[in-house]
Amino acid sequence: MIPRKKLHLLLFMLQISYIFGDYDTSIDNLLLSTDFKENVIDDSFNVNEKFSKVDKTVENAKKVYLPQTTTIDIPEETTTSVFESSTDPSSEGEKAIDINLQIADINATFANVSWNYEGQNVTFILKDDLEIKLQIKLNKSEKYQEINNLEPCYNYIVELILDDEILNKNFTKNFTTSYYPPGKPNKLKSFANQNNSLRIEWVKPKYASNCVKDYKIDLDLTHMENKHVGPAYTNETFYEFENLYSCTVYLVSVVAVDSSNSESDKVATIESVPTLATISQSPVLSNATQYITKNSINVTWNAVDPSNNCTLKEIYFNCSWDKTHGMGYDVFNSNVTVSIENKTIDELQHISTIVDNVSPFTDYICQALIKNEAGSSNWSTPVLITTEEDLPGEPLNFQTYNKNHGIEFTWEPPKIMPGRFIGYRLEYTWEPLYMVPTHCRGSKPKRKVCSIPATNKSWTENENEISAYYEAKLAAATSIGVGPYVFSKFSSNKVGIPSTVTNLQCRTQTSKEDLKLLDTILTWQLPCSLRGNLISFSVEYSGERDCEGCSPHKGVTELNIEYDITNPDEVFSINLGELKPAYNYTFTVRAKSTASDDYGDPSLINILYPSGLPAMLPADYIQILGMGDYRMDHTSRSATLLLPIFDDSNGPVQFYAVMVTALSPHNWTSEGRWNVHKQGWPATFSWKNASDNDFTLVYQATVPFWTLNAEIAEYGGFSAVKYTVGKDTTCAYMEFRSESKAYCNGPLKPNTWYEVKMRAFTSDGYIDSPTFRIKTDPELNLTLTIGALSGILLIGFLLTVVFGLKRFSLCEFFNCARLKFRRTPEPNPMTIRKFMRHCKVIKDNPGKLSNEYQMLQTLSLDLILPCNAACLRINRSKNRYSDILPYDFTRVKLSILDGDSATDYINASYIRGYSGRNEYIACQGPKSDTCYDFWRMICELQIEFVVMLTNLVEQGREKCFRYWPHMGETVEYGDIKITSIKTMYFGTFVKRCFTVERDNYQKTVSQLHFVKWPDHDIPDGYEQTLYFVKYYRNQLNMRKGLSVVHCSAGIGRTGTFIAIDMVLQHIENHRRIDIFRTVYGMRRDRGLMVQRESQYAFIYFCVHYALKNPALYETMRKDSLSTSIDSMIPLCQSSPQASPKILMNGLRHSQSAGAIDTRSDHKRIERYNSEGYAIILYMKILKQLQCNQSQKNCFVPC
Repeated sequence: MIPRKKLHLLLFMLQISYIFGDYDTSIDNLLLSTDFKENVIDDSFNVNEKFSKVDKTVENAKKVYLPQTTTIDIPEETTTSVFESSTDPSSEGEKAIDINLQIADINATFANVSWNYEGQNVTFILKDDLEIKLQIKLNKSEKYQEINNLEPCYNYIVELILDDEILNKNFTKNFTTSYYPPGKPNKLKSFANQNNSLRIEWVKPKYASNCVKDYKIDLDLTHMENKHVGPAYTNETFYEFENLYSCTVYLVSVVAVDSSNSESDKVATIESVPTLATISQSPVLSNATQYITKNSINVTWNAVDPSNNCTLKEIYFNCSWDKTHGMGYDVFNSNVTVSIENKTIDELQHISTIVDNVSPFTDYICQALIKNEAGSSNWSTPVLITTEEDLPGEPLNFQTYNKNHGIEFTWEPPKIMPGRFIGYRLEYTWEPLYMVPTHCRGSKPKRKVCSIPATNKSWTENENEISAYYEAKLAAATSIGVGPYVFSKFSSNKVGIPSTVTNLQCRTQTSKEDLKLLDTILTWQLPCSLRGNLISFSVEYSGERDCEGCSPHKGVTELNIEYDITNPDEVFSINLGELKPAYNYTFTVRAKSTASDDYGDPSLINILYPSGLPAMLPADYIQILGMGDYRMDHTSRSATLLLPIFDDSNGPVQFYAVMVTALSPHNWTSEGRWNVHKQGWPATFSWKNASDNDFTLVYQATVPFWTLNAEIAEYGGFSAVKYTVGKDTTCAYMEFRSESKAYCNGPLKPNTWYEVKMRAFTSDGYIDSPTFRIKTDPELNLTLTIGALSGILLIGFLLTVVFGLKRFSLCEFFNCARLKFRRTPEPNPMTIRKFMRHCKVIKDNPGKLSNEYQMLQTLSLDLILPCNAACLRINRSKNRYSDILPYDFTRVKLSILDGDSATDYINASYIRGYSGRNEYIACQGPKSDTCYDFWRMICELQIEFVVMLTNLVEQGREKCFRYWPHMGETVEYGDIKITSIKTMYFGTFVKRCFTVERDNYQKTVSQLHFVKWPDHDIPDGYEQTLYFVKYYRNQLNMRKGLSVVHCSAGIGRTGTFIAIDMVLQHIENHRRIDIFRTVYGMRRDRGLMVQRESQYAFIYFCVHYALKNPALYETMRKDSLSTSIDSMIPLCQSSPQASPKILMNGLRHSQSAGAIDTRSDHKRIERYNSEGYAIILYMKILKQLQCNQSQKNCFVPC
């Protein structure tokens, strides 16, 4: 091997030879490494250069060209492997030569060649199959050669030629350099061709290109994600992609792939030139809804071409008419150009194109095309579109003719018809030339519409209105609607009779002249079609009853109208007096007008006339019954007698009651109108009440609704009831066990005279029979009984005296005892004069009124009736107070909702008024959860007046929930809407007006709110209370019907107000005054009415004050506040200056009213009118009266 120093010297010499020109040009590219490094690639290696042929001699050796190769037959069996030895097989007889040619340390760019030859110089050649890469002449001392800068993955041939004249031999070895990752392709270019193709060209990598098996080419869209074309593979340095997007720039990437299909990490990328522009595809009709009108076509297109990215400029939309279906108008074509530059993909999918000025009811063929930078696309698929219809023109020559048989209309068809002609619309209205009631204006049509076929040119209306002014209009119609109208006006004066009168009603009421009689009142209103001026009414009635001896009852009367009717809603009435009881009556009313000499159509109403009071019994019948042997069954505790049976001449007698009392000097016969089915059984005393009062009270010995289930006896051809009074010995036990009053036939007192009457009931009244007297037998052992009783009474008296002396002085005790055991009879009705004297007695005797009130309380205990509905668990929460409940037979029942029977309950009771009928509804103040029930009651009973006597909060506690809205506001409870429309202030009270709406029901409701009445107390003054009561009565008289009165519980202040109103009505009609029975009667309908003694006294002295000041009372009574005061009250203003405080502590805080000084002080009467307020009188009418100290010491309430 050649020493390394010599190699360095050789290299130096070669460089000198190069400088001085003595070199071979073929070795320019041969670089020999000065340092031996294994498996290292020289960074200065040029990957793009190839080895040239070299003929170079080391150390000034002269250039020698290679000689031609001489074939030497070398035995095959002497050939050695490449890396072991190289033996030249000699010819036969010659010796073989082995130079041991070896190639070692091969990597991608380097190889170390060595040999062992001791002969002459050698020629070293490096080549491939095509050319020589390197040729060097070496002297014989050099036995190896290092080769650098080889090409990776390249197959080389090393040939060593021995420079021996005798042995001209050559030796070869093949080797392949190792793999090295190729570089990236160079000079990457793109070219756009036709048919949307793109040609990609490149140059092989400068280094390791022989390690490349294929090239991988990819295209990506630069403006879209996940849009990839490829990959494509080729072993060439170009590739062409076809069917790409137009006008599109692609991102081109080329990477080399080796024989193991591994990709180089050196990737060549460029952005391609844009593909050539082409025209877009035709627009496609969108699935969006097309909007077609009579004069425009709106079509939506999809202008997106997925394979074309060329810039879009505009869309051109054209519609040409093909055929018209109408007549009388011109037809036009239309087109439009819409710019679509800078539109997003979403916008291009819905390009709206609208062409205007097209003709109605016409077929159009519509197409569109798109223009881009390459030009216009083809036309889209044609679309056939028909425009909408239009309204027709107006009919011509419209005429009307008023004929006897009706009205005739004539016309000519319209000229313009841009649609399907479906006919004509004739509409006419009329206004009667006579008065029409308000309720008829909604039900009776005043407008008529006729649909007329298209073939008609005339129309006749036969049932035209009589005496009316007409306005008619006519229009032609297509499928889309009605065109313009033509008009005509005319009048009709046809003769005719009135239609039926409206709202015919019949009611019966107690006669004011005789409470036993009934008035039959017929009311009605004008006909809906009077057809002239009103002249008169004809009223007929016809009654029949199916009974023996009952003949028909008929009558007719004429009611002439001799004045001009100015109110279309005027109510006409006639009083027919009392008719025959229990008859079925038919009432007929007809109207007559100036339009005809005949009466109009009849209006009928049928009623079953109420039964009368049972007929009086014949005297001989009573005499026969009185002669009966009534003593045969008498005992000390019972007595038997015969009682009469009433006939049915005044209506069927449905029930009986046996009434009993001890012998009385007074005539206690009772009779009157009473509907047991509606009002329930009248409250009377029971046996227990009478026995506790020594039988001085009239009590009922039979159960309610008794139907003669006793023995019927026959005497002299007369029937009678054999009845034993006092035979029921279980009465006391029944009374004890029953929570309500027990009517029973309890035992009598021995040796006592009694009066007995038979009370008979029809459906609408009752009457008592004459009195029958009976007497019980004396009790056995009378002396012993009296002695025992006397001893017991003596002991009780002594105990009472001892107890009384411990608590009171002797005077006080005997005064209490006198008051306790004194028998106080029930007060009788009084005349006005006697009432005034009675009030003076009350003032002078403080205990008298207290005793009267205590008697009222005691008697009221017998009026406790069932309250089952109020006690139901589901209804308990609806009661404001658990002990203030309505009776079952007088409670207000609402309509049932959703089948739930509990929804008919409200804590409210009917109260009978002065007329004997239900005039008031006393109820508790609504709670938050009962407001809907309260307003349901208002709607269902058609209430127009509500009186409120409490404030919402008193002494820090809620007394009533605010159930009405503020002024100008609306509140809704369920399906009921209440709107506040008016508020007026009167100092001590406020008037509010509401509109109440529910379904088709609408009504105005007024609320009178008295704000100066404390709870469990009385107002400060009589005058303002009387003023409030009379204002209420004057307002109510104009609107007949029920009114609702409530405070908090609905008994104290409510009862006081109603009692004052009822007594004042008695005074107006010059009736007797009976405050006791008035309050007692109210308690039959609702318990505890007039709750406090001070309230009971307040009623007395309110009435006393009204009678003592007749001038003031007459002013309030005669002056209609309802027509004068409202006009003076400004809306929504505060009340005028408050009246001075009136001290009534003497009445408010004393048990009786005896401490009241009823003398009025008229010193202060003020008038406020500067701001338009109503005239309000302020009077201080009472002063506190201090009790006499000596009387205080003597009188102690017991």
